[in-house]
Amino acid sequence: MAEEESLVKQISSHEDFIAALATHSETLVVIDFYAVWCRPCKIIAPKLEKWAKEYGDQVIFYKININVNAQTAEICKVKSMPTLQFYKGGEMVDQVFGNKQELILETIEKHK
Repeated sequence: MAEEESLVKQISSHEDFIAALATHSETLVVIDFYAVWCRPCKIIAPKLEKWAKEYGDQVIFYKININVNAQTAEICKVKSMPTLQFYKGGEMVDQVFGNKQELILETIEKHK
C-alpha cells in the first residue's frame, strides 16, 4: 500500500517561505516550526495532517524544520518548538507556542 502524500507541505528555504505566503495571500496559512528531536512536535504532526484534510482550501498548512531552514526560523523569531504561526495577507496575525491543540483550533477558526 502506497504511503499518502502529506497535506502539510515542507518549506526548505526562506525563498520558499516568501513564495508560499505570496501564493496564498487571501487564505489563512499555518506554519508549523518544528524539530525532528522535539517530542511535542511529533505529537502535533498527525493533528495538523487531519486539520489540513478537514479544512481543505480554506486553510493552508506548511511545516518548517528549524534545523534545515534556520534562516526563516530566526527571521520569524522562533524560540521554542513547536511554534505555530498564522499568516493572512502575507502578515503574521497570530501564533501559538507548544502542543495546545484546542488553542490552535480556536486560532484557526478566528482567522480563517
